[in-house]
Amino acid sequence: MTGRGWRENVVVSTTDKYAATLAHRIENLIIERGWPVGELLGSEADLIERYDVSRGVLREAIRLLEHKQVVRMKSGPGGGLIVAAPAASAVAENISNYFTLSSIDHEEVIEARRLLAADGLTLAAERLSERGIERLRRAAESPDPTELHQSIGVLTRNPALAILLDSLTLATPVPSWKQHKTDKVRSCHRALVDAITTGDLAVAHQLLRTLLDDEAAEVRDGGPEVTDAHHRTKKLPEQLAHRIANDIEESGAQPGDVLGSEPEFLERYAVSRSVFRQAVRILEYSNLVHMRQGSGGGVTIGTGEPGRVIDGAVTFLDFMEIAPHHLSEARRSLELSALKLTMGRIDDDARDRLTNELKLEASVDRSQVHTHGPDFHLLLAELSKNRPMIFFTRVLTRLQTLRIGGRQRSDEERQHIGTSIVDAHVRLAQAVLDGDEGLARHRLRRHLDAMVENVAARRVVDPTNQ
Repeated sequence: MTGRGWRENVVVSTTDKYAATLAHRIENLIIERGWPVGELLGSEADLIERYDVSRGVLREAIRLLEHKQVVRMKSGPGGGLIVAAPAASAVAENISNYFTLSSIDHEEVIEARRLLAADGLTLAAERLSERGIERLRRAAESPDPTELHQSIGVLTRNPALAILLDSLTLATPVPSWKQHKTDKVRSCHRALVDAITTGDLAVAHQLLRTLLDDEAAEVRDGGPEVTDAHHRTKKLPEQLAHRIANDIEESGAQPGDVLGSEPEFLERYAVSRSVFRQAVRILEYSNLVHMRQGSGGGVTIGTGEPGRVIDGAVTFLDFMEIAPHHLSEARRSLELSALKLTMGRIDDDARDRLTNELKLEASVDRSQVHTHGPDFHLLLAELSKNRPMIFFTRVLTRLQTLRIGGRQRSDEERQHIGTSIVDAHVRLAQAVLDGDEGLARHRLRRHLDAMVENVAARRVVDPTNQ
């Protein structure tokens, strides 16, 4: 990553650590209670006493949970911390913000979108209803060039895949002169909807490729006027967050560097304190900066590690109680797409990493392999060298690990599952090392399908961890 990356060498403040721990405890409590939307968890004073923390730690924990839309704070008599219902649109926007703020190349976003959108189109066509046809036709006539793509994602009826597709659509740059549909695009959208409606998938896929290829060409030729797809609707704090992120990128600042104090930023960007602080919160959520208080404090460069954004996506999908077969379906689409890229980019270093990962996995107790197993899948994604796909793989493998761990099993069952996982990984890795893409895809598909029966319907939280 140019300028900044997913580094881990920055000291996090004690308040941040306590707040993150408290946020996790409150979130676990909500999950254990079945996510009771609207329930009052307590007033600020109640929560400070219950968890024995300072007001500063509690407010930081609440801020983290509010950004994930897990809770909301209601003021006034009878107010306090209330359980909220997270929204898919907010999750997708947080992910797309991370992609654009952390300077992930536009080409990587479009590359991932090309592969995943093709699968999304196939699923949407297979599951299309008459109401879905009406939605697609409205989207084709909408002045917003992204609405049809987002509608196709929703019509897959797979919450995980819809989030992936929506966030990639939002993160795709759009030339400023084309933030409303041209006649050519509208005509292509109409033809695409007609092809989906009549079941002519060959034509539909060709039209989708044409649309995405045109978008890619426009991004390459768009020059400095290119912005992300939802920039035109951004509020001032979001716009300022992007300006600060761009300035950080150009400065070459490293994690731990102090960029300046709040008064310096207010003067530099000529904004109000409220707008500035909201912008900082957006950047903090993506771990790109931290606000350090006290002497020598100010806006400090963060690691860029997307843990909070990933956590938000996992929390949303868990709240949606995504079905095991939908989780498997989304992983299959994602990981087969990443494997396609990996097979074309594998080199000696990649082969060494794959071999070493197998050796490491072989040393793990078979009853614990389900917690280590995702490392193999993450490595395959990393070898694709496509950061959006790596990000999404982290989200889905983490959710699946939580679901597998949430089912009560005997040691013998865990040993059996672990052995089957290791055997599948060895066979898959051998096909990759041999350069046999067809066999590798077959083995990956079979492996992911076999994992479905091991996934619980929803995450189970240990009640002692409250």
